Amino acid sequence: MRITTYTTRIKDNLNVLVKERTFNYKTENSHFDCAEKITKMMSDVFRLHLCAEEFVYLLSLDAKCKVLGIFEVGHGTVNACLLHTREIMIRNVLCGASAFIVIHNHPSGEISVSRDDVNTTKKLYEAGELMGIHLLDHIIIGREYEKETYYSMAEHGLFKE
Repeated sequence: MRITTYTTRIKDNLNVLVKERTFNYKTENSHFDCAEKITKMMSDVFRLHLCAEEFVYLLSLDAKCKVLGIFEVGHGTVNACLLHTREIMIRNVLCGASAFIVIHNHPSGEISVSRDDVNTTKKLYEAGELMGIHLLDHIIIGREYEKETYYSMAEHGLFKE
């Protein structure tokens, strides 16, 4: 499977997608339909479980959970990262996403969810519902993905009404 990362640039006063890199990633299928698969890919390709600062990534998906593009949408400090709903939604619209997943790491290795994590996720969920681009999950990756040190907000029922 080919994984492509993008960035956005301004051209003629419009936001446009610009391809950054493409990776070949060996997987049984190209559908990222569970947190475990996503955690493994993010750790294998981006080494997210080893980063010393917080990074936030966006996976923009089509209706069959195939990745349309991966975006780094935040790079912060050892324990925080600023994230704006607007920036997430711009990227989703530009690549024609019908769904998205947000992933970030906790450099401490601890996967407990903070109040800010929950509040940000709720904002993203509500914005996505308004636009018809559904937030499927927000995953926090800890230090060692082999030991299932990730936390999936969808698996823990955050998105149930």
